[in-house]
Amino acid sequence: QQDVLLVRQIRKLLYEDGFTIEGARTQLSAAPETVSQSVKIDAMVKKVISDLESVLQNLQAELSTNH
Repeated sequence: QQDVLLVRQIRKLLYEDGFTIEGARTQLSAAPETVSQSVKIDAMVKKVISDLESVLQNLQAELSTNH
């Protein structure tokens, strides 16, 4: 579990935030709790977006069967 969180943190720093490997290493050692919180929030937002897209698809399917 902890390893998965660390990999997500590293991936976010490298690919989403644009850090170099050395920059990501520095960021993780300087403020690991901030990065961890950011990754958790990002995962939560992605989950909410996914849930909303599912609701939208259900509503669209419902509308198309009623017309």
